[in-house]
Amino acid sequence: MSKKKILVVEDEAIVARDIEQTLTKLGFDVVGTAQFANEAVAKAAETQPDLILMDISLQGNQDGIETAQIIGARNETPVVFLTAHTDKATLARAQGISPAGYLAKPFNRERLRDTIYKALGIEETDVAKPRGQASILLIDHSNFSQAISLSLLRKQLSVKIASSYPRAKQMMRESSADLIVANIDQADAGRGEALRRLRREARIDTPAIVVSVQFTPQDVQLLEGENVQAFVVLDAQLGARLVEEVEKIIN
Repeated sequence: MSKKKILVVEDEAIVARDIEQTLTKLGFDVVGTAQFANEAVAKAAETQPDLILMDISLQGNQDGIETAQIIGARNETPVVFLTAHTDKATLARAQGISPAGYLAKPFNRERLRDTIYKALGIEETDVAKPRGQASILLIDHSNFSQAISLSLLRKQLSVKIASSYPRAKQMMRESSADLIVANIDQADAGRGEALRRLRREARIDTPAIVVSVQFTPQDVQLLEGENVQAFVVLDAQLGARLVEEVEKIIN
């Protein structure tokens, strides 16, 4: 696996250096660090990173959320927010740009690694993937994303996570999946729009399972003909029911 390029945007120099050192030890290529919004925008354009670690609290007039919006308007680089502020208002603003993940400070090496792997859609098993291991593309950026991913990982399944249709399309081009799990409640999915666009625009017909807090007859009708194998409700029994449906398809 080639080294993934990461840009670190952090207003505390000591913290930025610690993150850079940790990322290097984990095998990533840190292409730069930035403390200010304009510096981050310029370095993102210059280095074209695979991922940006973005502190929400930056020095200057623009915070990390605004900076991520500016960068996102120019390219589709996934962003993981670093923050010590986890109040609802801040998270609501951050969620509005569909980040690839969050890291609440303080965090350790394992949490940093796991969050980056999820954001980039890679797993440690991707380096030396056992033959016959099923690969699943999870299209989701909701609060259920981690629970869904963990339930599948416990069954030794390879999980890649995409927060939007463009990211899902890119991942499927880079490496095919055996199954798609799509949360049709997510903001940019349009009750299954991401899945439908994969079918129409990318011409990907991989079997799919869709999940939602609640399904309506219209949802079922809208997804008719999209190779949806199961509808799973997002509730306390999600993990067990999802794994059961997944195993029916991949076994």
